[in-house]
Amino acid sequence: MKLKYCLHPLPISDKEEECYAKFQEVKTLSEEELINEISMYAGVSEPQVAMILAARNIVIKQQLEKGNNVRDSIARYYLSIQGKFKNKEDRFDKKRHKVLANISFVKSIRFNFDLLKLTKIRAQGKLPQPIKIYDTASQKTNQYITPSKISTIKGFDMQFEDNDPEQGVFIKNHTETIKVENIIQHSAKDIILFIPDQLPKGSLSIIVAGKNHKKDKIKRGTLPYTVKEAPKHSR
Repeated sequence: MKLKYCLHPLPISDKEEECYAKFQEVKTLSEEELINEISMYAGVSEPQVAMILAARNIVIKQQLEKGNNVRDSIARYYLSIQGKFKNKEDRFDKKRHKVLANISFVKSIRFNFDLLKLTKIRAQGKLPQPIKIYDTASQKTNQYITPSKISTIKGFDMQFEDNDPEQGVFIKNHTETIKVENIIQHSAKDIILFIPDQLPKGSLSIIVAGKNHKKDKIKRGTLPYTVKEAPKHSR
C-alpha cells in the first residue's frame, strides 16, 4: 500500500517555490479501535487486551515517576528538564523549568520507515485544521466534551456555510456520526458551540467540514485527538 502525500507552499520561506509535504487520508485509531486490532491479531479477548494495555501504561508511568527510564521493543520512555539554568549554582524552579516526559522510537522501528512506499497526489486546496477543543465545563483541552455545555475549537481554515447540512461540525465514533446543530459563532480560526445533549459512545472524533470558496468541494479536517464524554464528577 502506498502512502499518499501532497505538497504545500512553505509559509515562512523566503523562496516562493519551497514546499513542505503532508500525508493525506490519514486515519487516527482510537484506543477502542487499537484494542480491537490487537485482539484480532493476537487471538485474545478485547477485555484482556484492554487490561494488559492499562497495566502497561500504569507501570511505565510509575517507573517514570521514580526517575527511571523504560525501554521496550518499540520505544524508550524517559524524563528530561526543559529550561535554562543561570549558572552551576542555580536550582530547579517550577516557574522557569519544567519536567517533560519523552518518547523515542527504537532503531528497528525507524528502520522500517525506509520500506514504506509513497505516492505524490495533487493538493486539493486547504483542508480545515482543527487543532484543539476546550471543554468549558471540565476545563480540559483535547480530552473531554460535556453534553449541553459550551466548547471552543481552535484551528485554521475552518470556515463553513451555516445553511448547508453537509458543512459544519460533526462528532463521530466508529459507527455513528451526529452534527452539532447549535453553533454560537464561527470563523476560520475559532468555533464556539453547544455540545449536543446526546453523544455517541466511546472515543469521539471531532470533524469540521467546510469550503474555502463557494465553488470548492466540501473538505473535512479531523481534530488530531479523540475525546470522550466528560465524566459527571468533572462537570
